[in-house]
Amino acid sequence: MSIRGFHALSADYFQQFADLITQNPKSLKKLDFNFSNNSDLTNENFAFITTRISHNFTNLERLSLDFSQCPLISDEDVQLILKGLCSNPQSSLKELSLDFSENPLLTEASIITIGPVLLSHLKELESLSLIFHSIETIANKGIIEFFRKFSKTSTSLKKLHLNFNGCNNITNQLFDALKKELSQGLGSIQTLEINFAMIQSIDHKVFADFIQSINKEILNVSTGVKFY
Repeated sequence: MSIRGFHALSADYFQQFADLITQNPKSLKKLDFNFSNNSDLTNENFAFITTRISHNFTNLERLSLDFSQCPLISDEDVQLILKGLCSNPQSSLKELSLDFSENPLLTEASIITIGPVLLSHLKELESLSLIFHSIETIANKGIIEFFRKFSKTSTSLKKLHLNFNGCNNITNQLFDALKKELSQGLGSIQTLEINFAMIQSIDHKVFADFIQSINKEILNVSTGVKFY
């Protein structure tokens, strides 16, 4: 089920949202919400949305939430989103996609905490997609810390997709450090995809050399590693 078009909030929007999700059967397996390009979402809204989804759709296995281009969303709001998603200890969620693209208030704090929080609470999660397209505050340190914390989190995750397309504070120095972290192992991960496209500060030759070395050194740890 795909529910889109929440780009402008009416006065009774959240009552409509509540009615909508309570009318749907608990047997629903897949859900796609698009809240992109919305300047009216507040702290309370984020907690309300994700908590209701977690508790009303108890058999949900695949969930996609698009919060891209929401100019007021902050690191604090991301924590509220995570809190809501993790509020049901009986969650059967297996696939989760979160899009935070083009949100200027977000910092590296969000990417550092988002993985460990989700993976420590959503025990059935097998596939995680995190999209941070064109967030200028994301740089080398945040990505390395993400993997450092990720490697310490016990998880059944099999597929991890990260999108840093257009994050222009990422530099060539990231790749030696990232190779070192990846060489420590990927746990249960079978497929790892990371998008570094359209980053002006990355030298194409440095990136190509990194990919070649990863293919030689890391593929024996994971069945599929893809960088683009």
